[in-house]
Amino acid sequence: MKYAYMDSNDPAKPQYEIRVKAVLDNPKQMLNYAPLFADFGQIAKGAKAERTIKLTNNNPFDVKLVVIDSPDQKYVSKYKIKDTELKSGESTEIVFTLADNIHSGIFYTSITLEGEGKPETRISITIKGVTIG
Repeated sequence: MKYAYMDSNDPAKPQYEIRVKAVLDNPKQMLNYAPLFADFGQIAKGAKAERTIKLTNNNPFDVKLVVIDSPDQKYVSKYKIKDTELKSGESTEIVFTLADNIHSGIFYTSITLEGEGKPETRISITIKGVTIG
């Protein structure tokens, strides 16, 4: 558990405490992926680039992957899930292609997936980078 403090102009409560707790790379997660981010790092504006994430089905049952929320197309021009139907223990790859005309600076987007009809398997993968030029 981590804490953040926020100042307020309320004289009765001049400061608020915000508690933050997160689990990253949960070993009990039903769909695991590596690396934890699709990180494009620093890349020249207009350069062609792809990043690959390996996704593994740790469920005791088969899943059909469905995309709940796609990455923002102004950052990722396309993505491809090599195999959307995974048996227990099987893996696939997701390949992200960087968009051609991203603005210079930091960018973040994400993709959210789950096993069809199994919301408890839902995951979101962050896609990030810095465009220079």
